[in-house]
Amino acid sequence: MNFAMEMHEAEIRQGYSFSDLTVCFDHMQDESLRSELRGWESSPTCNFCEGQGTDSDPIAVEMDALMEVVMSAVFFKYNYANEEGVLRDEGDWFGAPIYESQDVLEDVCSGAVDDEVLVAMISLVPFEDWTRRDFALLPPDRALRVGWDSFAEYVKHTARFVFLATTPRESLSPDEYTPHEILTRISQVIKDLDLIDTLTDRRRLWRGRMQGTGEVPSYKAAGIGPPPARLAAANRMSPAGIPMFYGSESIDTVIAEIAAHDTRRFAVVAAFESTEPLRVVDLTRIPDEPSIFDKNRRWRRYPLRFLRSFAEEISKPVSLDGQEHIDYVPTQVLTEYFRWLSPLDVDGIKFRSAQDDGVNWVVFIGPEGCADPGAETEATRLRLVPDSKRVVRVVARPFGDATA
Repeated sequence: MNFAMEMHEAEIRQGYSFSDLTVCFDHMQDESLRSELRGWESSPTCNFCEGQGTDSDPIAVEMDALMEVVMSAVFFKYNYANEEGVLRDEGDWFGAPIYESQDVLEDVCSGAVDDEVLVAMISLVPFEDWTRRDFALLPPDRALRVGWDSFAEYVKHTARFVFLATTPRESLSPDEYTPHEILTRISQVIKDLDLIDTLTDRRRLWRGRMQGTGEVPSYKAAGIGPPPARLAAANRMSPAGIPMFYGSESIDTVIAEIAAHDTRRFAVVAAFESTEPLRVVDLTRIPDEPSIFDKNRRWRRYPLRFLRSFAEEISKPVSLDGQEHIDYVPTQVLTEYFRWLSPLDVDGIKFRSAQDDGVNWVVFIGPEGCADPGAETEATRLRLVPDSKRVVRVVARPFGDATA
């Protein structure tokens, strides 16, 4: 094989043609892209500006180095149509979306590099027939979304009390999740992304009750904590008859929650603190998607995309039109899974308020888990904070569903 053929095959493998251009970091806006290339500076000049360094202090990297990082990102999302098994008949592709190099490079690099650099990069990728990697499957975030929607429909209208006890069927495709599998997968995503928080005795959770006067009641923990089982109404994370502790991180949020559908003008609030560390699933601090150029973290893009939409759905208001008991079912089943079956071993869930974007907690305890100071038992997990009780006049009322 002669040198020209070797070069051509090398270019096919790497996805781009070799170039003698150089480019400095002033033309790269994506910090992960810059980070991947730091230490590769080899030229005192840049072909895209008048920047000037020295041989001992170079400012620019070779275009080949930039293309290596960029094409790694391209191949994370796309692949050659023939390598993905796309069918072809008389020169025409069919059965999958086909993209030109310009489409692929613009999708991956738009906003990451200057337009002039992007144009130069496009000229170095002559192979025109691209398709989405694993085109026959749903994108991973979409597969999770479809799996959750199917699960929600199943537990709303087919079975909710026995399906976890039945023998789970296996999914028929890598991009399909059965109702059993989607719960396991959500649990694994939360573990992979380390979305666990711990409630310690340095943090307080506020609960409240609405009342008609400004008098301070003589509530103890039993009076302002979770209701007894016979009075526990259906809620976002718990069905009727199963009490749980719903609390908020701020007084404003707990008032927004309890006043959402109550016309009384005053709220009595009090704080609880944990008697031991409590681990909770934290759906309030979902990080931003990593850059596609971050080769060690870009796999997180798909689960993060799903989890963000999932957290938003959990926190959205539910219309109290008589259907809310059905709408609550998916999150109630998920909560029971976290409580009793998930390997995460958590004591609750932390999520955004549907009322003011504050932070709510649901802790998997009933009234027996709350106590007054000095009256703690082995079952106690939350203790009423002395002198935290106060009465607040409600001056505005948001709309939505109350979870406290």
